[in-house]
Amino acid sequence: MAERQKMSLAAVTRGKVKRPQKVVLYGTEGVGKSTWAGDAPSPIFIPTEDGSDHLDVARFPRVETWGEMLDALDALRGEHAYRTAVIDTLDGLEAIVWARTTATKLNGDKRVSNIEDYGFAKGYIYALDVWRDFIARLDALVSRGMSVVLLSHAALVTIKSPDTEDFQRYDLKIHHKASALVREWADHVLFATTDIGMAKINQRAKVTSLGDRVLHTTSSAAWVAKTRSAAPARLPLSWAEWVSALESESTDAVLARIESMLPHVHESKRAAVDAAIEKARASSDQLEGALVTKSGAIGVDVIIEVTEGEHAGERLRWYGHLVGSDGATSEFAQRIIESLRHLGWSTDDLSDLSGLGSTTAIAVVDHATNADGKTYADVKWINALSSGPSISDEARITGTAAKQLGQRFSALARGTRAKAPQQRQQHSRPASRGGAPSSADLADAFGDDDIGF
Repeated sequence: MAERQKMSLAAVTRGKVKRPQKVVLYGTEGVGKSTWAGDAPSPIFIPTEDGSDHLDVARFPRVETWGEMLDALDALRGEHAYRTAVIDTLDGLEAIVWARTTATKLNGDKRVSNIEDYGFAKGYIYALDVWRDFIARLDALVSRGMSVVLLSHAALVTIKSPDTEDFQRYDLKIHHKASALVREWADHVLFATTDIGMAKINQRAKVTSLGDRVLHTTSSAAWVAKTRSAAPARLPLSWAEWVSALESESTDAVLARIESMLPHVHESKRAAVDAAIEKARASSDQLEGALVTKSGAIGVDVIIEVTEGEHAGERLRWYGHLVGSDGATSEFAQRIIESLRHLGWSTDDLSDLSGLGSTTAIAVVDHATNADGKTYADVKWINALSSGPSISDEARITGTAAKQLGQRFSALARGTRAKAPQQRQQHSRPASRGGAPSSADLADAFGDDDIGF
């Protein structure tokens, strides 16, 4: 009997293929990378450093040679109950990769003892062969049914730009050629960090930790990231949150699935169903934003995304300060309300940001310098669309607030300047000027236990 042809129309399938995930998680020191991976299903760690020593997880002895790494990976190809292989960390492994490279690759007819001895950065190119061997062995684990999580520290690298000033962003703390290879292999490259707030106080940048450890899934000017899923661009640093995001469908996918069922809807119900779909589609086209409050201070926290030009895809955070902790309305409150209107906000209640993102607008962006001399983008205002880069309408509202807090500005939203009712405070402070909260206001509005949005 003739063997059935593998590549035939009869062999064509359709739909998502479920398989183990290939994940790279990198982040700042102490953010919780190993803890995050330790919550993966039945993990076993292959450590190249001691970052997981505080965790109650299964682990091999610390890997110190290339042979030991291969032994650990080969052992996992056999029978066992582990479901996730965790390499902790890639930057710890890199020295082992380099040692393997210098031990096996001659420089002409001579041996070298250091990766730099090859000259002209050739050693890092030779090392890619060892990295490829490593990745092939990881793929063997994935084929066996294991997910793979690669952990790495983060490093600031300088990006040479041909048309703007050079800038820095976070990347894996391994050579950039190896980083590119690993990132290409992975299904998801996730950046973990602690959320911070920033304001300029007396010509100096004041940074306050918001206390939230967050996971970024898409790239920006400040970090590299990617995901082959419908996961949101930002979510809490939690394995449970990550799994939930992986299992969720994108809004477009859900709506497409609903629309595929419309032919089966009775005519008498069709108009109501169509109206509901349009309402759902409109609500998915809103900017990410929320009314945030703490100790009497009130503001709006909005994430905007550039959709045109060289910075397309980058997201910026705009915080509009409305009320100081003493209850006094900011002199810029009216301008902030106008900015929200330019973004499509359609109600008079700040606890209901309906319509936000339904129109395009212009972000007025300045650049400020923090205490370390680094430059960051500072969104000043949102203006009506005329020309230049626009604001994306792709996002959603992710936060809510008590309705009565938003109602305090209903009159202001209708165009009438009004002072917010005085809050009961033990100490009274004047509201900051210049559009940014004072350091005390910032501490109130974004304490360590507060979630901005």
